[in-house]
Amino acid sequence: MASKRDYYELLGISRDADDEEIKRAYRKLARKYHPDLNPENTDWATRMFQQIQEAYETLIDANKRDHYDRFGHRNLNVRPRTRSGPRPSASPFWTHAPDDDVWSYIR
Repeated sequence: MASKRDYYELLGISRDADDEEIKRAYRKLARKYHPDLNPENTDWATRMFQQIQEAYETLIDANKRDHYDRFGHRNLNVRPRTRSGPRPSASPFWTHAPDDDVWSYIR
């Protein structure tokens, strides 16, 4: 698997670019590499367009950008696991208490 290009390099912006610079660079490159505007080489244009879109979506979101700045591409698209049921710290005693009168349950 080929390594991914640096998102800042891909968009042609500096690491301290603000949201407006990111948007400007994205729009310019999205127009340049849009598959509909490159009918002679749609596969290549599609890949470039997707990479540019991924870079934009990462850098425009403050949380994703912070994660990318600290860790790079590693675990960037991993969603946190969710748990069902009561929290591990929740006591089973309270999960079975009646809704109407908690104190009568413990007397």
